[in-house]
Amino acid sequence: MEATGLEIGREETKQRRALNKAFLQAIKNRAKGSAWRVSKGVVFRDFDGWFIAAPSAVWLGKRRTQIELKFKPMTLDPIFWEIVETETNVEMPLSFRYWGAWTCSIPALVEHELDERGADPTTMADEAFDWLDAQVEQFKSWTTEKFLDFLREHPRTNSYLATVVTTLFLLGDFATAETLCKEAIKRGDRGGFSVGRESGPSRSFPELALAWLDRKRRSTH
Repeated sequence: MEATGLEIGREETKQRRALNKAFLQAIKNRAKGSAWRVSKGVVFRDFDGWFIAAPSAVWLGKRRTQIELKFKPMTLDPIFWEIVETETNVEMPLSFRYWGAWTCSIPALVEHELDERGADPTTMADEAFDWLDAQVEQFKSWTTEKFLDFLREHPRTNSYLATVVTTLFLLGDFATAETLCKEAIKRGDRGGFSVGRESGPSRSFPELALAWLDRKRRSTH
């Protein structure tokens, strides 16, 4: 009996699921003995004070395998945790800075399509790590100011309000951060986070950031 298009699609999807499973295992194997760690398919490390994360996966709907590079200063999330009153997160494993819901989210700096024509997971993993090792060298010359510029020039910069404000705090530019928070409150932008209070309504990230700033100013006087 001749196979239908649906059956062909199902079979190919099954094959790609198997390829993805084998590829992620190859990623774990390749990371052993290196400076990279792996958590649920995401490769990450602390490189010269930068948290670098690289999610990768085999697409199921297309013949495509992609890896992305994301990064942020290691000193960023601890300030964010002070703002949202979750300071104990500093004790969490390094991978939490990528997977944790209460962290500074970051867009991808660059993405790379891996060659899967041979569909050899080990070769694909080798290519992924060669690409990563070449990419991280650029962070030796990155600064927090350059990171902020990257965030503010991103087409979806408003989606990263909490990260932008926290970076401004990190740089000591309190006036600009305060202005951004007040503008966000006016337009009803909660910055993607809110913290509930037993004695009253929840507070948005901009409100929490202003409260953090007030505490910071009072502590220096």
